[in-house]
Amino acid sequence: MRDIEGLLLLTALTPSSPDLQKLVAFENAFDRIFGIIDSEGALTHGGIIVQDCLSLLANLLRLNVSNQSYFRETGWVKKLGGLLGEAIREQDLPDSVADWAKPQRDKNVWGLLAVLQLFLVKGSVGTQANQVSFWQSGILNHVLDIAFRESFDVPIRAEVSYCLLTNILGLTKPTKGTCHSRGSHKIEHCFAGRFCTARRSFSSTRRGTAGEWSSQWQSSSIKGQRHIWSP
Repeated sequence: MRDIEGLLLLTALTPSSPDLQKLVAFENAFDRIFGIIDSEGALTHGGIIVQDCLSLLANLLRLNVSNQSYFRETGWVKKLGGLLGEAIREQDLPDSVADWAKPQRDKNVWGLLAVLQLFLVKGSVGTQANQVSFWQSGILNHVLDIAFRESFDVPIRAEVSYCLLTNILGLTKPTKGTCHSRGSHKIEHCFAGRFCTARRSFSSTRRGTAGEWSSQWQSSSIKGQRHIWSP
């Protein structure tokens, strides 16, 4: 209970204070956040508490280059990929995911995708390093997998295809000589065709559904209500 109360308090305090964001991040916040997510059932089985964890994670990473660098260098990018991969694997199980659990699962996946986009702000100091890290950790493969799976709700697939992949494929390529310097070229060569197909398929759908989904995620952090950010 204390962890949950602390989670809500930090979510309310951290949206607009870079110094507080850095302080919280360096007090082992990422480890605790992912620990709670795992204990609550991860993306597939987790409920509103998982959404709260993703909200706090977004607060700590949004436009905070120092925290993004710390997150990347301490290996947490692989955890983001692991959560997406686990959601995909559970969808493939014989008994799959119960229909009643899919709406919450899709909201959790939507929230994690919104976190990923925080690392891919064009022109930001750490964006190029984040791009390479996403490629190396397999996140892009998981994202593309979700984009072409009918088992995930259309708003999720539309968000992946139209928004996240646009950011990844449109970024400046890593400079020659860096680790996996050809990563962006490989991405474009392997996936550009599939991306264009997905964008044509889902762009009109996204315009009609994104507003509805964003409104479902919005609420206030005051007066005891949950704080959910709008992706």
